[in-house]
Amino acid sequence: MDAPRSVVIACLFLLAGVARAEVRSAAATVKVADYKVTRTGDVDVVAIPGGVTLGAPDGRPEVPCFLKRLSYPPNYRVQDVVLKAKSGTKTDSGFRLPIAQPEEGPAVPVIPGVFPTADFAWGVRYGESTLVTLSVYAFRYDPKTRRSTFHSDFEFEVRYVESSVRLVEAEVDTPVFAPGQIVRLALKLENAGAPQAVKVRASVYRASTGKSVAEVPARTIARFSKVDSLALDWPTEGRPTGDYTIAAVVNDSAGAELDRKRVSFRLGNPQGEVTDFTADPQPFKVGDHVRFTLGFRNTGNAELVGECVVRIMKSGEVVDELRHKLNALAPGGTTISRDTWRTSRAERSVIYMAVGFVEYSGTASNARSVMLSTNAMPSAVFTLTPDTVKVGQEVRFDASASTDTDGSIAGYRWEFGDGGEAEGGDATHAYHEPGDYVIRLSAEDNEKGIAEATKTVTVSE
Repeated sequence: MDAPRSVVIACLFLLAGVARAEVRSAAATVKVADYKVTRTGDVDVVAIPGGVTLGAPDGRPEVPCFLKRLSYPPNYRVQDVVLKAKSGTKTDSGFRLPIAQPEEGPAVPVIPGVFPTADFAWGVRYGESTLVTLSVYAFRYDPKTRRSTFHSDFEFEVRYVESSVRLVEAEVDTPVFAPGQIVRLALKLENAGAPQAVKVRASVYRASTGKSVAEVPARTIARFSKVDSLALDWPTEGRPTGDYTIAAVVNDSAGAELDRKRVSFRLGNPQGEVTDFTADPQPFKVGDHVRFTLGFRNTGNAELVGECVVRIMKSGEVVDELRHKLNALAPGGTTISRDTWRTSRAERSVIYMAVGFVEYSGTASNARSVMLSTNAMPSAVFTLTPDTVKVGQEVRFDASASTDTDGSIAGYRWEFGDGGEAEGGDATHAYHEPGDYVIRLSAEDNEKGIAEATKTVTVSE
């Protein structure tokens, strides 16, 4: 009978003097303190001292979880964690644990069966030390029978190799790739030990789901010593736009993982702009429903998903916020969103600022704003004579054409552009240096509404 291909390859590596990492193991004991139950309303909240609440999927009971962190030397590369034994069993019944539900939308039915289904989960982080985090599911619960099972003592085996190989660099050309462009992952490896045969591979994950969507063809270095560089390419033709992570992994000839690194990038450049933002009615009466209309265009090359936001502000503070989802908007697409502000709690004569924008891909579009009040803003208008002004000449300013449709003008303020100021419906001023000056008139009505008007005057010698 022919020997398996993997055995033949392993023998060839050994004959060539190529090293392989030896898988070792370390025992880890976890002692979980007994849980405590607190009655809140008609549900029981179960907690483990020093633990956390497991982030249960919608429809699953909210159960406690115990975290245990194990630290090892930095050259340890963890291959697996195995539960060898559990003891200290305690059963109970009659608890009514809260069921996780979505933040928005209708409630989901309870998913039957014991939860969690596993005994534990583990993760590892490499750095100055190798840090293994064990999520120990010591408490398990069945919502149908209301029975629970708890274990206080766990014995684990941490399987690892001592790796001399390091993936010291992993980077892509740019953080943002155009759809259809090839993503090139450049890698640099170092080996501080004996020559090894290594295989370098990469997996691509969607950031939104955390699921693998592609495997990049692997590269093999038959006799790796000291330093080597290589590149792995992932063609993106036909792939949906969005955020991705590519994870590069180095394995030895026996399949043991020696090192890994992750790099994040974005496929497609999400960009959008608010094209229009209006409010009606203006001014409004307390109790009116003010209707906002926001126009938005996708100006990038990636599909946009996010939220349309309208914030109502008073004196710089947010007093209300309206939100609704922006469904998938294709590149070049436009949409119009509408929201309604119920003004029953609004104050008379107060000036509100409504700001409209769109949040997407961890950023926000440009914002547009409109002023709102129960008071119609006044209109500021003025004239100046003479039209041609010379240095030292007296200029007369007249604001008598300013109006207020629902009240009266209560005051005027002038800024002449050279530091001079005045108040009143008419004013005079002389300039002492030639140049261009911007005159600003502020007209305030009887409900503190303010309008402004500006003109530029040229003063000659």
